[in-house]
Amino acid sequence: MLTRKLYNNGQIIIPKKVTKLLGIEDGYVLSIYHIKDTIVIEKDHKDKYLNQATLYNGNLTIPSELRKLLKMDGEALLEMEVCTNRNKIYLKKIA
Repeated sequence: MLTRKLYNNGQIIIPKKVTKLLGIEDGYVLSIYHIKDTIVIEKDHKDKYLNQATLYNGNLTIPSELRKLLKMDGEALLEMEVCTNRNKIYLKKIA
């Protein structure tokens, strides 16, 4: 499990080792949604109506409505769990 910082502008840096594990490159569009108190970032989700963000220089912006809903305002520390068999990244706020 990794610890990442969520910046005021909603950006989070996805480490290179994670992007390599999931086969994600710059310019890749990822789906972003939530399950309970966890943000899920998923490669190749079938529902194209979900929030989406493009990976750029290892940065990804979490949509403001998700940050507000999960009370992730300001700079927050997040636990990052990577699930390679499902091509997902889970982010949960550290209390």
